[in-house]
Amino acid sequence: MQDTKDQIVGFWVAIVDSFKSMFGSLSQGAFELESIGANYKKKILNMMTPLPSYSFMVFMLLFIPCIVTLAAIKQEFGWGLMFFEIALLIVVPYIVSVVIYQGGLLLGFH
Repeated sequence: MQDTKDQIVGFWVAIVDSFKSMFGSLSQGAFELESIGANYKKKILNMMTPLPSYSFMVFMLLFIPCIVTLAAIKQEFGWGLMFFEIALLIVVPYIVSVVIYQGGLLLGFH
């Protein structure tokens, strides 16, 4: 019984340590851009605007959901429809995200 208790406590300590190592650096400023040169810092900050973010978000939301889904489509419908689905789920998100980005640039959002 003591061995099981030690394993549970050790598991809990490992989880807490993992979260501290993953998110503890946020409070310590590890993601600040102080170590990067001034030119690169400006370039990175200029790229982090809402328009490219929305465009990327739309692309990721429309992209291929997962390999398991493609395997299920292949099993149910065959190779032809699976490759058509791959092409469709690469081309359509790309076109939509480009339209959002370029439309936003035309409307003056940046």
